[in-house]
Amino acid sequence: MRGRAKDLSLGGVGLQLTDQVATGIHCSVMFEAPLNGNMVKVSATAKVVYCILRGTDDYRVGLQFVHLDAANNKTLAELML
Repeated sequence: MRGRAKDLSLGGVGLQLTDQVATGIHCSVMFEAPLNGNMVKVSATAKVVYCILRGTDDYRVGLQFVHLDAANNKTLAELML
């Protein structure tokens, strides 16, 4: 499933999706973001904590990271600077 990241923190990510997802499920999430002129990838296991219909066909989805390895955690921390 593809979406657009709207919020990003060390604890999770907020997404805009066109499909509804069930809360409570665990999923893999991967995204790319610019860092020092390069695109870097971050991947993690996350839990869906909310899914809210916004408008007629967009969902706002909140994911909480439940597993982020050391390398991805470092990259995410660098993105937060």
